[in-house]
Amino acid sequence: VCCVCLTPDGTGIVSGQSDGSVKVWTISTGEVRLEIGGTSGDSEGSEDDGDVKCVCVTPDGLIIAAACHNKVCLWDAVSGEPGLVLEGNEDDTVQAVCVTPDGSQVVSGSKEGEVRVW
Repeated sequence: VCCVCLTPDGTGIVSGQSDGSVKVWTISTGEVRLEIGGTSGDSEGSEDDGDVKCVCVTPDGLIIAAACHNKVCLWDAVSGEPGLVLEGNEDDTVQAVCVTPDGSQVVSGSKEGEVRVW
């Protein structure tokens, strides 16, 4: 496990894994209720997957965002279906990601000091 965050309703934990996967755990049972294959931007994973540096969930609990490599990947937090892949840090590792309180924008921070609002 490389990083964790709580779901907004307080019933789950989202974890970013060293293999590029993202898991959602139910706190009361300790069971994984959703596993997303990898941070290549799909639900299956690929050879481009690596450590997930940061995870967050939108305030409504519907979208998971993860920072890995030079992009931010978004998924449906219920089904695990892939959403947008925010790319633009071509030679720069995205280290951090968060969502604005109203859920309308994603903010990422890179290893080289760049902050982006998407």
